[in-house]
Amino acid sequence: MIVSRRVVDLLRKHKPQQAKTTQVRQLSSDDPQPDEIWEEQWKLQHLRYCIEQVRKRTSVRNFEIFAMAVLDGIAVNDVCDALGITPNQVYKAKARILRRVRQEMAKIGHEEVGADQATPPTR
Repeated sequence: MIVSRRVVDLLRKHKPQQAKTTQVRQLSSDDPQPDEIWEEQWKLQHLRYCIEQVRKRTSVRNFEIFAMAVLDGIAVNDVCDALGITPNQVYKAKARILRRVRQEMAKIGHEEVGADQATPPTR
């Protein structure tokens, strides 16, 4: 009898705590909303489309430089070593193609695209 009361007392003490309302609100506000996720995916698809359109009108060599430096995130010096070019050539190719991508994005009604936004998750 005493043992069973002790067990009940222990169970009462170790009740799982419920989350406070502020904790629940904080968790839900940190999660991206479905419309935000959809909008981000929509922009990425447009960006991929624009990059593909620019690729079609760009020399293979310049797009290779751009792809390595921007899409693959390879350091400029490593791109130079791999392709036997100067850093200036990398910067120029990157700037030209990013300018064309921005123009394509403007054609379909998106705001200015920066270098950090021109990096889709995969090629």
